[in-house]
Amino acid sequence: MSPGNSSGIWHLQLTIQALQDELRTQRDLNHLLQQESGNRGAEHFTIELTEENFRRLQAEHDRQAKELFLLRKTLEEMELRIETQKQTLNARDESIKKLLEMLQSKGLPSKSLEDDSERTRRMAEAESQVSHLEVILDQKEKENIHLREWSGKAEGETPSLSGKKQQQQNGFHLN
Repeated sequence: MSPGNSSGIWHLQLTIQALQDELRTQRDLNHLLQQESGNRGAEHFTIELTEENFRRLQAEHDRQAKELFLLRKTLEEMELRIETQKQTLNARDESIKKLLEMLQSKGLPSKSLEDDSERTRRMAEAESQVSHLEVILDQKEKENIHLREWSGKAEGETPSLSGKKQQQQNGFHLN
């Protein structure tokens, strides 16, 4: 059983307990209303209302559980995409470093000015692409953090970020 399943089961148990408490409260309220009115015909109607409320609450719970499942799947997919983007950025960064080292080690002053300007232009484009991908990565990480917080709130838990995650989150604010 994965940790997510045990948390889901715990959440379901809490929800069932809350529904049972609501049912007890409704029954107590119905009992008081019956005592006040003294009308036996109202008894059948109030019991149906309580059962209807229970069914409605159960349907809402089922809908929220499905939504939470979908959000968790989306979060997992986003984390995978972010990791892939990080790997791509690292590979491009290494490639650019190797190209720079090759250019510096060759030291060809006899090359024409056009070749130098073309290399400079290509390097500027590569750096621009890397910057753009870093911005996208930052945005995806912010979305990931937001989804984690939202998912924690949906479960009724307070999301807790580790010190490192909190530092990352604080480091991603754009001015």
